Amino acid sequence: MSRDGTKQRAVCEFRYATDAWNIERRLVTRLEFGAQGANPRFIVTHLSLPADELYAGLFCQRGEALNRIKETQLDLFGTHASSQKRLANWLRIPILFVSQAPSQGQIDRSIRGPVKYPG
Repeated sequence: MSRDGTKQRAVCEFRYATDAWNIERRLVTRLEFGAQGANPRFIVTHLSLPADELYAGLFCQRGEALNRIKETQLDLFGTHASSQKRLANWLRIPILFVSQAPSQGQIDRSIRGPVKYPG
């Protein structure tokens, strides 16, 4: 951490090969150090995007989409099926699923980008 208490962050890239890999691969790393200590992230990729853009523009968005999916799963299988009566739970799950379908489409678009129609 710096003298003023802010997090220190660096995004770097390098090439690396383990004994199990037959070729060198590109690794992008985000190194962060804050009040809780070191917090490194590593991405093995073949994409040619700049390291900053790959981490912030793709990896972080993918993580956010996965977090939304996990929240939806917890809602489906956790709090929304909490009635003592089986019929009430049986009705709640399809209703919740239908209500979450539009947000699933938003997650898909954030991962793949906007749909491009021919024409």
